[in-house]
Parts: sequence; structure tokens; C-alpha cells
Amino acid sequence: MIKQYFKHLVPFIKLCFPLAVILLPVGLVVSSFSEWEPGEKTLNQDGSKSLLITGSSGGIKSYKNGEWDLSDYYEVKQFVVFPDVFTKPSVFYVTQYPDGRITSEEHELEALWMIFVYIVFCLITYMLWIRPQKSYNNTLKKRREERAS
Repeated sequence: MIKQYFKHLVPFIKLCFPLAVILLPVGLVVSSFSEWEPGEKTLNQDGSKSLLITGSSGGIKSYKNGEWDLSDYYEVKQFVVFPDVFTKPSVFYVTQYPDGRITSEEHELEALWMIFVYIVFCLITYMLWIRPQKSYNNTLKKRREERAS
């Protein structure tokens, strides 16, 4: 039973890494074209910087009478600020609350962590997809040479 589970899980895992390697940069490019007013007001007051949205989330804080109170919804976006990210690799979290308050938190060196994770995903993709093909091609080449001689 466990072997069957892993038999179906391995191809899924093999597919996830290259998809992440491709879709993460695509997401960053797409986010460069979208603006979020609270983030622009908080992080780019003079308009000289470029903000990339690297993450987005939201939530509801209160649960009343057996239902979630949707009027209490807050939104959080995660930004990398260019060109400042090269001198100060920070990620900023901007939160907009239902009452209109906007807060900003800076997480230093988190951008380096994001780059490290991306590089690890690239290496895993190489090991799962590209390296096995090279090995297989070398094996075929050796067999052809043996047949020819």
C-alpha cells in the first residue's frame, strides 16, 4: 500500500520543482505590472522605486455567532523594493486593516532566503530532470560504440 502511494507521489514531486522554477519568475514579472495602493503609499512615496509583490494573503480575525465576520477582513502583501534590494535585502509586509489603518513591517535578509530557496529548487530540478537524461544519453552512446566495434 505504501509503495503504491509513493509510486504516485514521486511523479507529482518531480513535476512540482520545475513548475516552481518557471512560475516564480513569471509571477514576479506579472506582479511588476500590478499596483496596490496601500503598498505604493507606504513604501514608494516619491515614486522612484519599483515594487514587486512576492506574496499575498489575507484573513478574518473574528468568528461571531457561528460565522466568520467578513467586515473584519484584512489584507497583507509582501514586497521586494527595487533597486534597494541590492543594498538592503529586505522584504516588506504591508497590512491593510478594515478600519483603513496601514502598517508596514520590514524583515531584513529575507530576500536572500528567497533567493537561496529558488537556487535549491533549480538544483533539484537539474538533478531530477537534466542529469538523468545526460546519463541515459551517455549510456546509449556507449552501447552504440560497443555495437560498432
